[in-house]
Amino acid sequence: MAEVLELSPIVDQDLPDLDVLIEVLRINKLSVQILPLLRDRHAKLAATYNNHRLRTVALNAQCLRSATCAQAVLESRGLKFLLFKGPPQQMQLYGNRYARPCADLDILVQPADFVTARIALQEIGYKVAQKSNSLWWSRFLGEQHLSHDSGAIIDLHHRLHQPGSPGPATVTSFLERGRMLAIDETAYVVPPLEDVLLICCVNLAKALFNREPCGGYVLDIAAALLRLGAKDRAACRDRAAQLGMQGIFLLGMRAVSATVDRSIVPDSADEFLPSVDDLTLRDMLLTPSLPDMHWIGRREMLWAVCSERGHRYIAELSWAFASEAGRRMFARGEV
Repeated sequence: MAEVLELSPIVDQDLPDLDVLIEVLRINKLSVQILPLLRDRHAKLAATYNNHRLRTVALNAQCLRSATCAQAVLESRGLKFLLFKGPPQQMQLYGNRYARPCADLDILVQPADFVTARIALQEIGYKVAQKSNSLWWSRFLGEQHLSHDSGAIIDLHHRLHQPGSPGPATVTSFLERGRMLAIDETAYVVPPLEDVLLICCVNLAKALFNREPCGGYVLDIAAALLRLGAKDRAACRDRAAQLGMQGIFLLGMRAVSATVDRSIVPDSADEFLPSVDDLTLRDMLLTPSLPDMHWIGRREMLWAVCSERGHRYIAELSWAFASEAGRRMFARGEV
């Protein structure tokens, strides 16, 4: 992963089983970024790269088309919003809108504007997906999926984190810091790089708590750190502290230290989750479904990302329990 960001030279090494390698890259959404470094080593890797690249171009082009339409209708309602993740973020981090496949477009709005934004999107042909058409999704998870007959999908959010995975208390400060990013003839409303980094840390935490592959998020955090430079990294750390996201920020730093490059993160990152060695953390981040893998307990991780503050930990744990109760009610068709 460090070679993608030109942090270390490419060194020829014995390749693992090709099918295993391809699958690990696929589940971490890293194929299009890492396979170009390896495709000359084997015809199967070259063919896989070409297939994944073509699919990525098709998906991301559709995602940008839906972003253009969605942004126009939200602007017409006078709503504050951000397009986060997806091709715009890839342009910010890598200068390439096709770095990673994106099947959906993520949009963040104020909680008070959530229903208005959803209705506006429905007026241009989007429908709430059946699986997310419940109070549990909109209230506890803070999002809903909307699909279009064209195949486009939008994830509409009024929160950046989910129960049991801490994040910012409100999204107001993120929405107020939106700026324009030009891609071809269109300018999209996106977060500044400091906020991109923090949002990536939140998404990393969510994936890790759910035991999902996190490689793409780790590489995004590392790319954001490099783009920011030392002074702005310090400002980002301070912003994380102001938002009560110190633990989430340090989780992202520790993940980068363990998998990409230790030199670009603050020294304090190595003190985060001291009970987990780098090799185990890499497995947790990249191959979470390995059999017999040692996993840190969710409560221990929650305690760490809550910066070992009891009131925050209890609040997040209570919210997680309430969400689980809501999920069970949803499964029974009660909410």
